[in-house]
Amino acid sequence: MTKNTPTSFDTVEYKKQLLKSGFSEEQAQLQVEAMVQVIQERLAVEKTSEEIKSVIEYHIKYCFREFQSDLKMTQEGLRSTLAEMENRIKHTSSHFEDRFTIIMTITMSAYIAMVLLLIARFIFFK
Repeated sequence: MTKNTPTSFDTVEYKKQLLKSGFSEEQAQLQVEAMVQVIQERLAVEKTSEEIKSVIEYHIKYCFREFQSDLKMTQEGLRSTLAEMENRIKHTSSHFEDRFTIIMTITMSAYIAMVLLLIARFIFFK
């Protein structure tokens, strides 16, 4: 309820005030009934507004929880993908290191063979 809505309404006292101020019995009774109807309608509108507010708050909280859940799953998926990529990089790096080692070994062997050939040439073909 808002500050403008009364929490109680004394119909008997209201009717007495109306009669004192010159209203007839019938006019006072109609006025009291009209006032009661206005208050009841106002309370119904406020109740409906509170229910709508409650439903909206529920949906916002639900959507936020769903968003958090989706975000958590996305983060887990990204972590998994990142770990997989790191493993691939390590494997590829290891593969390249192995290939580099082989190439360097072949190159060094070729250089050694060339040096030995040059030495042999100077020794045997002077």
